[in-house]
Amino acid sequence: MRLHRLAALLLLGLSGCLIHNIAPSERLRDAVVGLNDEARWSRMDLASERVVPAYRAAWTRAHRGWGRDIQIGDVELLDVRLADDNETAVSVVAISWYRHDTMMLTRTVLRQEWQSAGNGFQLASEEVSDGDPGLLAAEEPEERASAQRTPGEAPGSG
Repeated sequence: MRLHRLAALLLLGLSGCLIHNIAPSERLRDAVVGLNDEARWSRMDLASERVVPAYRAAWTRAHRGWGRDIQIGDVELLDVRLADDNETAVSVVAISWYRHDTMMLTRTVLRQEWQSAGNGFQLASEEVSDGDPGLLAAEEPEERASAQRTPGEAPGSG
């Protein structure tokens, strides 16, 4: 029985060493894929844990329609670059998506900036670099409808 405990402790210690020895590029890729995959499947609670706390509220507002008004069809990782210091990085992600009210497939390319945090990376900022900027727009449906009305048109008349 003692031998089993000793073996279990040794195995636990070795697994901790292996986790710490994962290359920064692999930890970055895991974070990028994890956040974008979780967001794709509307697991915003899990995805937001991969966001720097100072940016989390803004990120949550920008993604509040995902899974509700906006459905993500596909996420394609185009590029991941780790800086020479292994502390910061940039990823480029293409997202195919549609709004439930239009059902038109649209594509947006996001540029995401990452920073090292403990044993991984967290998203520090995100911006549209190409395509439809509506993916990150924090508009509610009524705000979109107001923007689409012609001047002088009353709400409910269009």
